[in-house]
Amino acid sequence: MVKTSLSSERRQHLFRQILSGYKNQEIATRKGLAIRNNLRPATVTQLIGEMIQSGLIIDDTINHQPGPGRPEVGIIPNLRQLTAIFICIDARNIIASLVDIRGIVLSSLNQPVLDDNADSEVLLTCLRNLISQLLNNCLSDTWVQGIIISLPGVIDAKLSHWLYTNRWPKARHTDLSLLEAEFAIPVCLVKNLQAELNAFILENHDLATKRVLYVHWGEGIGAASYSKQQINANQQGLFGELGQLTQGDDRTIEQMLSLSALRGILNEALPGELSNERAAAKALKDADITALPCLNNAVSIWSRVLANIYFILFPDVIIFSGPFTHNDALFNGIIDGFNQRVPDYFEQNVIFTINHKSFTNEMNGALSPFFEKLVTQYCQDDCAVLRG
Repeated sequence: MVKTSLSSERRQHLFRQILSGYKNQEIATRKGLAIRNNLRPATVTQLIGEMIQSGLIIDDTINHQPGPGRPEVGIIPNLRQLTAIFICIDARNIIASLVDIRGIVLSSLNQPVLDDNADSEVLLTCLRNLISQLLNNCLSDTWVQGIIISLPGVIDAKLSHWLYTNRWPKARHTDLSLLEAEFAIPVCLVKNLQAELNAFILENHDLATKRVLYVHWGEGIGAASYSKQQINANQQGLFGELGQLTQGDDRTIEQMLSLSALRGILNEALPGELSNERAAAKALKDADITALPCLNNAVSIWSRVLANIYFILFPDVIIFSGPFTHNDALFNGIIDGFNQRVPDYFEQNVIFTINHKSFTNEMNGALSPFFEKLVTQYCQDDCAVLRG
């Protein structure tokens, strides 16, 4: 592992301050950065010049630092050079967005794929079309640095293969590296729950030293876990494919309790839209679970599943995400059932909480590591120039 030089560390530190200042509408200047970091003005001028050369930052030709004498020129991130395409899946909709390093969505497109028999070629064609449209709509001086694809199911991140998803079971071993070759833009695959959990922990610093179980109950069912200040993961999954656990009749939890499995029954019983997770959250929020046997059954099964997982992982915190957790009675019923099944001699004091920002967290959690790595790369001593 190559040790990062002092100059590289300083460039990264200065860039973070410039980016943070821009987000907070504060003008960063060479003089201000020198004072703030106790550095010689000549040193800051040199480091800033190198980052301008690499394409990370530019002089702000519009806003200037107020004060007596000649106004100081501000410095801002070169946002047109620091963009990525983020792709995620909501139910059977593929959503593609152009996003800059601030996490601001510049444009977004959506393509439903409703055919149960859609195969890998159908999905690849859909992805190609979405990416092409976003690139064609970009301003001429915008350069996309990466295509980040956040996926449900089973992936091989190293080979950029999407191995399986219950949404389109016939689309297996989808080779997403073909997109990188076609568009000449790096493609990075991430597990959706890993991205959600990563962002949630960054927002809630008190979780950094905890053992965390993250459960998503939506179109599919999955889980991620966090301990020893890192997400437990391998190339194919996170904590495990929770949705593939079986019950007494050999059906999986996902086949019994997912939104995909219950959509037909819920459509008959509830008003409102259930075609995707965000719409389903609104329909489920005030539903009377006592009138829906399928949800009463879900409470019982989830209580047993979480108790069994507790005896393996002993988490301090269990976080739920997904549309079903918007129903307070449903969520509280799961907690009560869990507490009844865990003996009191364990003296457990598990904190249950809900992540209602899973979509935003998924995007930020997927893009933050990508942009962090990109900035680190272009702050190295050789000061490579950004794509474009």
